[in-house]
Amino acid sequence: DGSVVPANAAILMNSVVGEFECAFGGAVVGGGTLGDELANSSTGNTTWQVDRRDIATSSTISTGGCGGLGPFGALNVTLWLSGELQKGLESWTDAQVTNRRQLLATNAAYGGYALLLMGEQMCTATVSAGPELSKAQVWTRAEERFTAAIADAQASNATDILPMAYLGRARARLNLARLPEAAADARQARERIDQCSDALRVWPTLRAPARHQ
Repeated sequence: DGSVVPANAAILMNSVVGEFECAFGGAVVGGGTLGDELANSSTGNTTWQVDRRDIATSSTISTGGCGGLGPFGALNVTLWLSGELQKGLESWTDAQVTNRRQLLATNAAYGGYALLLMGEQMCTATVSAGPELSKAQVWTRAEERFTAAIADAQASNATDILPMAYLGRARARLNLARLPEAAADARQARERIDQCSDALRVWPTLRAPARHQ
């Protein structure tokens, strides 16, 4: 694809983030409704099918893209975009792309969360039209992404991505029943979040006036 070039690295990264955020919204609403954490108040929309677990075979809930209740399609788009960007970032040089290592960390972290959610939402899954994977296999792939994100974040001093990646890997390892390793990662995430606590406390104060404009 001619769009996957060094000059577009930041735009491609924003595309990965944007696609994941949309998929995350579908995962929250779709998963919450299916699991009875949320309740649908209307019988005239597709959410009602999910709420009563009576999904029509013609439904696009499992295959639809961004904006739908089923996150599977959008998560796969996220992973495809992330994979294309990953190949580019690994082949480009620091001279060609500003903050290349930080982008590698960010891209790996978002790819990890896409896999993590896919494993939690689906009984089995495929990635980029590959073989059918069990939940454990999907979570193992997520763990690998988070491990790569941690290494790149440490190398590039990406302090915002590091706790995100540690927390994601903790959750992946928790899902894989590797509790001591999950606990160790969770402590690493908490330690780094605590280091940012002062900034996090100040941020809402700085943002508050803008909410009322």
